[in-house]
Amino acid sequence: MEGKECRTILIVDDDLFIQTLLCDVLSSHGYFVMTATDGIEACEKATARRPDVIIADKVMPNCDGFELNDFLKSMSDYRSIPVILVSGQFSGGEDEAISMGFFSYVPKPINEAALVTMVKRALEVYSP
Repeated sequence: MEGKECRTILIVDDDLFIQTLLCDVLSSHGYFVMTATDGIEACEKATARRPDVIIADKVMPNCDGFELNDFLKSMSDYRSIPVILVSGQFSGGEDEAISMGFFSYVPKPINEAALVTMVKRALEVYSP
């Protein structure tokens, strides 16, 4: 767990069950986890404490995962944060998500081991 205790993951999902599930999984792997219910709240939290990785749902009220990702990629201070798209309503695969600027895509229902592996990979690729 060395080095992970300083790593911050922001989970953005309007489903509180999914938020809690992902928070529990990632916390148990030593990450500090923040949550937001939509892209607007995620932007506020990301500017208050810059996360190392963002996990964002596709479908949310006010500002969805696509809009959040586009906003972050337009800001020089935040464009390097890897954003992992999670969704049960995305017909594209990982390649399409990557072409849209996401780091990767994890389908719902979420495979916990696959998600943790994806977070680790994102941290390795984007380590300062």
